[in-house]
Amino acid sequence: LFIHYYAESSCTAGRTAFITGMTPYRAGMLLPQLPGAVSYLRPGTPCLAKFLLDLGYNTGQFGKNHLGDHPDSLPTAHGFQEFWGYLYHLDAMQQVSFPDINKTPTEQGVVPPMKMVPIPGIPEPPGAIDPKDGLCMASPRPVLWMKSSDGTAKNQTGTDEGPLTLERSKTVDEEIAAKTIDWLDRVDPKKTNKPFFCYYNPARMHITTVLSKKYEDMLGVKGGKDWGINEVGMKQMDDCIGTVLKKLEDMGELDNTIVVFTTDNGAETITFPDGGVTPFKAGKLSTWEGGMRAPCVIRWPGTIKPGTVFTEIFASYDWLPTFVEIAGGPKGNELNDQLMAGKYPGIVKTKLNSINQLAYLTGKSKESARDTFFYYQGHVPSAVRYKNWKFYYAMAGETPASSFAPPSPFAWTQVQNIKRDPFEQNVGQDVKSFFNLGGALAAPSTAYVYDWNLLPIGQLLWEKELMSYKDFPPLQLAASYNLDQIMDQIKQQGQRNPGQ
Repeated sequence: LFIHYYAESSCTAGRTAFITGMTPYRAGMLLPQLPGAVSYLRPGTPCLAKFLLDLGYNTGQFGKNHLGDHPDSLPTAHGFQEFWGYLYHLDAMQQVSFPDINKTPTEQGVVPPMKMVPIPGIPEPPGAIDPKDGLCMASPRPVLWMKSSDGTAKNQTGTDEGPLTLERSKTVDEEIAAKTIDWLDRVDPKKTNKPFFCYYNPARMHITTVLSKKYEDMLGVKGGKDWGINEVGMKQMDDCIGTVLKKLEDMGELDNTIVVFTTDNGAETITFPDGGVTPFKAGKLSTWEGGMRAPCVIRWPGTIKPGTVFTEIFASYDWLPTFVEIAGGPKGNELNDQLMAGKYPGIVKTKLNSINQLAYLTGKSKESARDTFFYYQGHVPSAVRYKNWKFYYAMAGETPASSFAPPSPFAWTQVQNIKRDPFEQNVGQDVKSFFNLGGALAAPSTAYVYDWNLLPIGQLLWEKELMSYKDFPPLQLAASYNLDQIMDQIKQQGQRNPGQ
């Protein structure tokens, strides 16, 4: 169990961090990807699946992806040999069930569907037009079944597995688990003489939760428990994960497989009760602890004892070099050295933000290799944690609506000992006393004066972080939900900014 595990503040960002080993800012993948988004997982981006495929692993991904819908962004273009799943957040897929919004995925009710770069084997929506010829919008791609023998875009082929409607949402997790189990059966090391990497992403828990009768009967008193849709949805997810683990057991591979269970972002409290809960401040889309801290557990029989608790900082992007070394690849941070030198075939010259944590996981080191974590609110440097201290520079508010406004910079940096005040009760716009900021139990004024003297540490850390983009810039401009992306494109084209 990890106590100080950091994901990211949204789904696309969190999945980007895990699979690429980079901050979403460096990968240019900051916000949840909508159909037709101009940013996507670019060719040549580091990807855990490619590294493991190169080391002789069979690779498969099942369930949600959310790293773009361009053919070059698909899992089967980045090292996965097989992918069955969907490309957006669940509610974006479910929009096909709301005819008052857009009728069907191929018959838009507001504007015509947009021509998109074709995916091999996937038909284009009838009546699609080029954006140059008129106003249109991208339809969500259907559920896809993609295959690529060598994990490259040039060899990928696909099958249209139909829309993900509200009705299908009731049992799509059973479908995802069944596809995962089928793949595990086909890549059983006893049959292939190869190890495997399975990236299994259930739909639960994400809005909108629609339950089958089996699970609907567990709501409230009908199931004998005081459960709402969130608890029942968690039960469904737990059951599906159990079937996948049972398959590993039946294969005789459960105790020979590292299993990590985690999530991509903090709890989505803004959609409660069809969402999550967290003891931490705020939630998804924020850089308060509630938006970034996430549950994570690992099972590694023979190496990590049951009941082990990891109490130091661990980031989701740290898995990439760690798994690569476990799989027999470059040791320590040698992989990052190769990438920075531009010497890894098929990968662009860039820099990982991950740190190899193998020594910490195996108990060879009692300390995490990571003592620093950077919080980005979109593209804005928001905060940084160094050991026990968190330095706050620009933060969104704590209410759900605050996520739609830009973060507010502090004229004076706030600093907090995050272990002393893990719920950040004494940080933010509404703090009444400077002395509260220290969060000490016995001597708040003394603690605050001491903590505030640490401010240069945060500034130096951010200076080093931001200067790294000079040599290894973001791989693309990130998409936005406002006009920032359009304005950036205009500036890049050398056209005059209308606001100037």
